[in-house]
Amino acid sequence: MKVLILLLTLTSTYSFAQKFNNILKMDIMDLELGAGYVAGTNWREEFDGEANDSYNGFSPLGRARLLFIEFGNVPGVINYNHDGFAVGTLAYYTGHPYDAGGIEDRDSHFFGGAFIGFNWFTIYGYSDIGDDSNGTVYAVRASPMVGKPYGGELFLVLQAKLYNRHYVDYFFGISQEDVDASANFSSVYIGDDTYAGEAGFQYNKKLGSDWRFTIWTFGEWFDKGIGDSPTVKNDFFVNAGIGWLYTFF
Repeated sequence: MKVLILLLTLTSTYSFAQKFNNILKMDIMDLELGAGYVAGTNWREEFDGEANDSYNGFSPLGRARLLFIEFGNVPGVINYNHDGFAVGTLAYYTGHPYDAGGIEDRDSHFFGGAFIGFNWFTIYGYSDIGDDSNGTVYAVRASPMVGKPYGGELFLVLQAKLYNRHYVDYFFGISQEDVDASANFSSVYIGDDTYAGEAGFQYNKKLGSDWRFTIWTFGEWFDKGIGDSPTVKNDFFVNAGIGWLYTFF
């Protein structure tokens, strides 16, 4: 699972973070660390004949926040839901880096953007801050709580994204230089505007004052602009996990 760095600067009186309380009263930092079991399908083509179609195994889990800087490898609706109306800016260090096939330089980048939301519904977008890709992503996300089984909270998560052609071309396209440099590609592939959809569930439960149990499952689908890229072997992939995290502060 890719590591995500999230910076939030709110212009409303509500925080778009874990505590949901007034921004002036929000904790300075918090830290959760734990372990779990994660599994999913590999959707990138590896070209080495040895890659598996899926992965699974035990993994460290973590989430940390200092002021509005948040990063971790645990999905969480608490990063998207908020109490009432909220608007603000955001930044990610993300992308779709690729480490095989002769195009290893497709690295993650810093993206900056903005969001507007009400309770569990959010509209947001972000663009590459540098000049490497000129990529932009627009998205809508709904993550309502659908129940409280076994004393926890169960969330339905639905998301739709539009990746612009610059984003798709950078992370999934094949240039003439790529064709010349690698025997894995026989023709140029130019990216185009592409939609993607995501659906899943996440369950969170407090275990005492310091422990949290979480379980999640998500599926994501790419339209043909990404799915037809020679770097992609599956246009649909899933990710699931279960774990426990300890809250240090």
